[in-house]
Amino acid sequence: MQTLLRRYDLLRGIDPKRFTAKGEEQVTLLLRTVFESSNGAAALTVPILRAVSGCMHKTWVEKGLAFIEAYDRIHLVGLHGMLTDLGLEDQLERVLRHKLKEILGSPLAPAAPKKTPRPNVARMAA
Repeated sequence: MQTLLRRYDLLRGIDPKRFTAKGEEQVTLLLRTVFESSNGAAALTVPILRAVSGCMHKTWVEKGLAFIEAYDRIHLVGLHGMLTDLGLEDQLERVLRHKLKEILGSPLAPAAPKKTPRPNVARMAA
């Protein structure tokens, strides 16, 4: 948690327009996301907190309560246990991102469709 606090505050000090989040806000959101979801206190472990922290994409976090509710559909302790049994415990963040993408949609904003100029019908008729 101390590392997260320092990192967010350091980045915010360097470029406040790009990094708008304060350290204590991010840590509070991280703890609330894990603890207030159906996962509860059992999921408050370093590997799970690290993975959830890595999945706190601005687009998803801005969805507010829907972001926390998405974790109600993901059993973090069971998922971490299964990945550990398979020797893939370092892939928890990647798996969480995939599951969140299925639940909340892509964190990347879809590109706006390009507008093609419409031909002038009046000139074509003449």
